[in-house]
Amino acid sequence: MGTNYYLLRKTNYDLTKRLAASLGCTSGTEKKVLVLINGYVWNNKYYKTIDEMNEEYYQIIHIGKSSFGWRFLLCIYPTENPRFTNDHYYHEYYLDKEIKNLDDWIKLFSDEKNKIIDEDDNLIDKLEMLDIITKRIGEVKEDNIDGFKVINGLCTHYNEKSIYHNMDNYIIMDDTCTYDLVISGNDAESGVLFC
Repeated sequence: MGTNYYLLRKTNYDLTKRLAASLGCTSGTEKKVLVLINGYVWNNKYYKTIDEMNEEYYQIIHIGKSSFGWRFLLCIYPTENPRFTNDHYYHEYYLDKEIKNLDDWIKLFSDEKNKIIDEDDNLIDKLEMLDIITKRIGEVKEDNIDGFKVINGLCTHYNEKSIYHNMDNYIIMDDTCTYDLVISGNDAESGVLFC
C-alpha cells in the first residue's frame, strides 16, 4: 500500500490543441473539458467563457508514489518517450515541457501558482513533498526480497522475476538516491496505467 502524489499545474486550456486534463494519472483523477455551444464544463462545473474557466483550470500531473520500505517512484515525462512513439497527444503537449529528473519537478514545485496534493486531496507543502522524495529511511534488512534489489535499506523497483517490470521503463538511480524514476505518460489517451 502506498500514497500517490499529484501536481496541480496552473495553466490555461488550449482550444487549438487537445490537452488532457491529467497526465500519468490513473483513471480516477481524469478531469476532461467538455466544450459546449454556449460554454464549457470542467470538473462538473459550468463556465460561460473560456476565461472564466481558466481562472480555476489546472492540469493534474502524477508526481509519483511513496510506499513504506521502498524508494520513491518518481514519474518522468521525456519529450521522446519510447512508450508513446505513436501517441500524438503526448508528444504535442510535452514537446516543450519535458520532465526528465527531480530538478525539473523542483522547478514545478517552486511555481507559486501550482499546488501539490495526495490521492486523498490533502494539500502537501512543496518542501514536505521534497522530503517525501529525498529523505526516506531504509528499514529493509534483507539483500534481496522476492527478486527486488535492496539498496541502503530501501527496495528498488527492479524485479528480475516480474514480466510487468520492464527495465526500459525504469531508471534505477545510484546508491545515494532515495528514489527511482519511471517513464510515465498520458495514460488517458494511451490506455496505460502507472503505479
